[in-house]
Amino acid sequence: MGCASSRPSKGPGPTPATVEVDETKPPPAQKPPPLLSIPEDEAEWESNPSWSDLVQKEWEAAVASGKETEFKSAFQDDAFVRVRKWLDQEHPACASAGTIEDMGKFEFSTSHGPCQLPARYFVTFDDDQTGLLYSLALVIAPPMKEEADQKLWLTAGSALNTPEMKGGQHATRRLLSLMQKSNVKHALIHIFMGSDMVTCKFDTTTTEPTITMLSDSPSNEFKESNDELAENALEDGEEARGIFQPLMLRTVVQRVSLEYPDGTVWDEGEFSFSVGKKPYLQPTRLIVVRDPKKMPKDVDSAAFKMFIPDDDFEKELTLMRNLSPNHELGGIVSITLVVGLAPNTLWPKCGAFIDGAVFKAADAALVKYAKRVYSTGQSYTFKAAVAMGADRKVYKVVGDSPNFPYKPKQVEDQPTPVAPLGESSEDGRRQYTSLDAFSVSLEEIKEKLSKEAIDNGKSERTNDLVEDSGLAEPPKDDIKHKPSDDNLPQKVQSTQIAVA
Repeated sequence: MGCASSRPSKGPGPTPATVEVDETKPPPAQKPPPLLSIPEDEAEWESNPSWSDLVQKEWEAAVASGKETEFKSAFQDDAFVRVRKWLDQEHPACASAGTIEDMGKFEFSTSHGPCQLPARYFVTFDDDQTGLLYSLALVIAPPMKEEADQKLWLTAGSALNTPEMKGGQHATRRLLSLMQKSNVKHALIHIFMGSDMVTCKFDTTTTEPTITMLSDSPSNEFKESNDELAENALEDGEEARGIFQPLMLRTVVQRVSLEYPDGTVWDEGEFSFSVGKKPYLQPTRLIVVRDPKKMPKDVDSAAFKMFIPDDDFEKELTLMRNLSPNHELGGIVSITLVVGLAPNTLWPKCGAFIDGAVFKAADAALVKYAKRVYSTGQSYTFKAAVAMGADRKVYKVVGDSPNFPYKPKQVEDQPTPVAPLGESSEDGRRQYTSLDAFSVSLEEIKEKLSKEAIDNGKSERTNDLVEDSGLAEPPKDDIKHKPSDDNLPQKVQSTQIAVA
């Protein structure tokens, strides 16, 4: 029995082929593709000596406190707790976001048959829900019942050539081979057993960071409020001119100060880019947030109080500047390119720029800059954003972890500095163009900053610490209806994009 040939009822089209179907038997099921075979000789596993030191210190502390018996009896169960604590410390942002997951028991084969020791595995995904896997950690937990077990599992290197370790290495790499390649290209595999920890990079061919666009659309409430302000600005005319530009820059500084309360906010100066072949002539600014814990201790820098003249905004914002012309500070967690507007702009509506040529050119220039930040070792995971008018686009940049390999790297050439150097004064310190084009002023904080104040991007004057960890009430200005500060980061969803 067959199907008659027919032509689609609307429009021209090819005549479907006649297919004979045997209705007495269902079509055979398609065979699944074979599992990817991974040559074991391609895997480069490296021991992490700091793990052996950690376990040894715990043992010594137990001996010193007379809790040897408790340590031994709990050694097997504590293995999973110990590793989870290590992962939380290795990826604090992921721990806070809840993207470190205990996947439960892990069954695998060894050269002697199925693994007889308890084993569990943990996966750590990017904290911004991009789907990128940072690591897979397998924990194989041997017991410590006999004296021989104590000598075995407290001695570094004892587990490296065991059937369980070898079987776990093959099984974990095989597991990752089944996942989407785009999601695991920066992933590390860790295997913990006793006082040994070994790590390998799953994909050794990756050279570029993965750049993922985060959907950061404004809320409906903010859009309605902002667009209403734009209409009011048209009614106010000249009275409203020049108000939006300084608010745009200050909003960026407020936003990142709130999003990274433990970071320091830095003014990196102008950021030049071209639209087509013509340089963009309106003011620009690069605002960077750094993690003080990942920066050099001795930094030639200056702190400034940022304010808008004749504005009664009560919350002070502090900006840092790097004064060394050739010194990269590292520790970058966020980059925002602020694209200034023409002086005659009143108050733009949401969506006024995001599809335009200027925004697209700025976006492309920022992505290129982000790649340079990664390639020169300034950071391996950070956010990069473009802000223009009421529009904003955010990316998450993730690359290979700088903490692996564990062995010191041989650096042949010094990387090209990333930050714009600008002009230097007679004493060789880096100079910055003023923020007059944004109608924003900076006042240098002459008082000596304490280490805690520098770490938190705050000034300490007459024993009063200026706090800028939160957002204050919106400013009072000449527009009839005041803006809402509901322009803070919304809950984001991510879309993978390809970046050339």
